[in-house]
Amino acid sequence: MVKQIQHPALTFDDGFLKKLTTELSGEQQMWLSGFLYGISTSKSPAAIAGEAVAVPETPPLVRQATILFGSQSGNAKGVARQLGERLEGTGWEVSVEDMADFSIKDLKKVKYLFVAVSTYGEGEPPAGAEEFHGALLSKRAPQLNDLKFAVLALGDKSYVNYCQTGIEFDTRLEALGATRLADRGD
Repeated sequence: MVKQIQHPALTFDDGFLKKLTTELSGEQQMWLSGFLYGISTSKSPAAIAGEAVAVPETPPLVRQATILFGSQSGNAKGVARQLGERLEGTGWEVSVEDMADFSIKDLKKVKYLFVAVSTYGEGEPPAGAEEFHGALLSKRAPQLNDLKFAVLALGDKSYVNYCQTGIEFDTRLEALGATRLADRGD
């Protein structure tokens, strides 16, 4: 059921507010906030209602995320898929990919990266992630100044090098200039 919001000069439903808060970029929301503040401090909404307002034509912001997983037993793959579904549910375009199928050079094209990776044995990456892991830790890894990232490290606490692979991904991405979206989750 859609709730109607009533104001002496305005009537709109809560779906409209939801649209404003989820579909506009941060920049668009700030512009709207300033516009509404200007109205509230200078003229009444009724006085403004008849005036033409030029609204900048800004295309809606589409956030694109790449979710990479490195999994030995399938747990990291499952987590990556769940995250992908949640992001898609909030309007993101999402690509969930196995590290075994992802080239290090393609990281330069990614703006938002989420990594779900397990640690196998005594601190080793899962078999499918070995090549990507090695390339990321190598000297040929690209600078990633435009990348924003978050890492979820999966592991078994009974091992000495608990979550080692995720720790290495997290540390290396930051060293390559990427910006952390959230602290690493272990």
